[in-house]
Amino acid sequence: MDELPEYIYPARLAGQGRRLRGLMRLANMARLAEWIETRDGSVAVEAAFFDTDEGLHRAHGEVSGTLTVRCQRCMEPMELPVRSGLKLQFVEEASKIEPEDDYEIVRMTRGPTSLLEVIEDELILALPMAPMHPEGRCSATSTTQSSKSPLAEASEPLRGH
Repeated sequence: MDELPEYIYPARLAGQGRRLRGLMRLANMARLAEWIETRDGSVAVEAAFFDTDEGLHRAHGEVSGTLTVRCQRCMEPMELPVRSGLKLQFVEEASKIEPEDDYEIVRMTRGPTSLLEVIEDELILALPMAPMHPEGRCSATSTTQSSKSPLAEASEPLRGH
């Protein structure tokens, strides 16, 4: 699969009924770096662009791949498969069009639109709030807890002084 361009012209792609299929490198996604452990690799993107009868520019598709995140239970890196559907509606910056049918609005400027930013947003939104290994596959061990709380133990007077 070929690497997709960072910038696109959505209105042109929609008018031509084009389909994009390719890879986007994680190394180019600076905002996503805050949530992932490594920026090695790529995600697969597939999107079909089209115009509606009302003249709206839209795209349907999917982003999928595997991200390396930190398990919030054991704090070790883990592989997280991610798959997110795309339902995008591209509108002019000055447009007041409200999204319909669960479409996400992507603002277009007179120049090209950043496909990279759109895909990066989708990946960030697809991440769980607290990623964790599946039950039984995490290296975190359950510790036996004492019957007293740590605060109760800390408040006991020292003996022998």
